[in-house]
Amino acid sequence: MSTTRGAREEDRTRNTDEPYDDAEPYDDAEPYDDAEPYEENDAYDEDASVPGEGEVTTARAAAKAAVTAVGQLTARQPEGVTAIEPADEGWRVSVEVVEDRRIPSSADILAIYEAVIDTSGALLSYRRTRRYGRGHGDGG
Repeated sequence: MSTTRGAREEDRTRNTDEPYDDAEPYDDAEPYDDAEPYEENDAYDEDASVPGEGEVTTARAAAKAAVTAVGQLTARQPEGVTAIEPADEGWRVSVEVVEDRRIPSSADILAIYEAVIDTSGALLSYRRTRRYGRGHGDGG
């Protein structure tokens, strides 16, 4: 290890002319947009029922249908499912969504949407029931 200032500066600049192997060239054909469209989360089981493709008989399939529907309708990224219960019509699912991303992320505004999914996986209704800052969900 170099101990003199000149030697340390030489060590820092020695390999700066070589490009990174993983560096991707900038493509200015695609404009930057930080509001990315919602894409379905792959965390859910692919074998679970998909809306319009049969019976939704499990909580997992109802959760997947609700996350997909709420994400598409709100154009926001769902964080996950906070509650699920059987209902007369099918399933009542609470989905947590990031409503407003902020810096730092601990200042994000989150919301809970309650969705009612029928037994075929179709969305019957949804509504926002709560809105709160990240980390302040139980404070009311």
